[in-house]
Amino acid sequence: MIKLIKAKFIARRTTIARLRKEIPMINQLIERAVDDGKFSVPININDYSRCTEALLEKAGYRIEYSYISWSHWGVEIDKNEKELMKLADEAGVKVISVQ
Repeated sequence: MIKLIKAKFIARRTTIARLRKEIPMINQLIERAVDDGKFSVPININDYSRCTEALLEKAGYRIEYSYISWSHWGVEIDKNEKELMKLADEAGVKVISVQ
């Protein structure tokens, strides 16, 4: 008897393969952007799938045109003086008065 693999099973395996390929690539792009002090990274629409886009959105990123963005979180941090000062302290930045 010859068996045929069900399409749903194959689709699940394909989705897993896509995520294993796309997520590390996107993480590298994001890390490079962070190291450069940027709040977004350009990405070609052909470099990620809908399942990856859904996971990015669930993680708090926005997909805007051909960019993955976390700038909305940067704006929120800028508005929160307590959190901003905590991050400045972690970065070794002090506010001083000059006389």
